[in-house]
Amino acid sequence: VISHELTIGADDAQAARAVESLAPAELHVIVTARDLAGLLPAEWQETVKHRNARSWPDWLGDIIDTPPRRRRPRAKWFWSAHDTVAVLQRWSELVTPQRVHLITVPPSSAPADLLWRRFAGVIGVEDVDIDLSGARSNASLGVAEVELLRRLNERLPDLPQWFYGRHVKSNLAHVVLAERPKGARLQLPEERQDWVRAQSARRIKRLAGLGVDVVGDLEELAAPDVFPRGTTPEEVSDAELLDAAIYALASSIERRYRGVARLRPTAVQS
Repeated sequence: VISHELTIGADDAQAARAVESLAPAELHVIVTARDLAGLLPAEWQETVKHRNARSWPDWLGDIIDTPPRRRRPRAKWFWSAHDTVAVLQRWSELVTPQRVHLITVPPSSAPADLLWRRFAGVIGVEDVDIDLSGARSNASLGVAEVELLRRLNERLPDLPQWFYGRHVKSNLAHVVLAERPKGARLQLPEERQDWVRAQSARRIKRLAGLGVDVVGDLEELAAPDVFPRGTTPEEVSDAELLDAAIYALASSIERRYRGVARLRPTAVQS
């Protein structure tokens, strides 16, 4: 299995070169897709972990409102990776639709191992006993925590990517801030919800007509009739941001001390 999430952004020439380089092997292409209502908040948060300082409303405007030729690099990447119809069409022309597999991401209420079991079924290891307990979960941050990280990005100098990736993304975001109890989920603005509903319905209809192997249920990509209530970064108070910042600072200092003194972890009070 050759797998990397950045492969999804391959253009026509890159995809063709990949297929040619693997000949004469029987190549199968597996793509996972999730619903737009969950994808948009998750993708904005992920860009913040990669140094993005664009606010939630501004980033949505980049994705939804900006014409393709005027899109910022991050918006161009979003559509190159998440225009699922275009991605599947590209690979279907190279390896035939029957060997292109679309796995839909189950809802959060589904069993935790369902996505893995769908993938395992495609690659033929569904009967193999796999221990998933060691898998790292890409846990989401709370709204206050991701807004804190975004504002930090605004103030940080132009650090080398290796340094930012190790100390900000991996340590601060994935460890320190991810340990904080989660509050309300990120709210999709009401003025964007009709777009998500229409785009989701159009996406499902076009995917159904591609003839690729669908593993799961395309209706899992539908938008909800009623979007769950959450909160926005603009609604996060200064007190909440201060609390998150003090926690991050205290936890980072304690972790640094433990690394130097080689002590066992102790609890940090938020």
